[in-house]
Amino acid sequence: MAYNIKSEEEYLQVMEKVETYLQRATAGGGFQTLSSEEQEDLHHLSILAEAWEDNIPLMPIRQPQTLVEMIELKMYERKLKQKDLAKLLEVSSSRLSEILKGKRQVNMDLANRLYLKLNIEPQFILEKAVNVKTSSRSVSTTMHPKKQGEIKKHRAEKMTSKKV
Repeated sequence: MAYNIKSEEEYLQVMEKVETYLQRATAGGGFQTLSSEEQEDLHHLSILAEAWEDNIPLMPIRQPQTLVEMIELKMYERKLKQKDLAKLLEVSSSRLSEILKGKRQVNMDLANRLYLKLNIEPQFILEKAVNVKTSSRSVSTTMHPKKQGEIKKHRAEKMTSKKV
């Protein structure tokens, strides 16, 4: 007859029995000290407990939403300090620090190294690099903000010279 655990209370009772068998086996020097009926009961209870545990919904693992979060996740997974990551990526510690603080954008060369050395998917890098912020304004991934300002100024001067 098939039996399934139906509540957490039943699960705890099953685990209490399992623990009792395990303690007796440990104290006696191994599972061979349990009778064949006890071994069979332990096996059956273990299967029931495993089935119950397999049906417990796990909390979803939060996925990185930004490139900085992904880089920090990779640092954590590899147990790297920021200076070690900078060395691995062949960038200065100060540059990496600026990137992690959102003060500097990722260029294509660094994006390539993030892919090759940290296995960050290129699509993720490209999608998230666009969202890097400096102060309160968005940063273009193709041009430095200072250069953008120079071009705007140049265009404005050109427009006023045409009007004269």
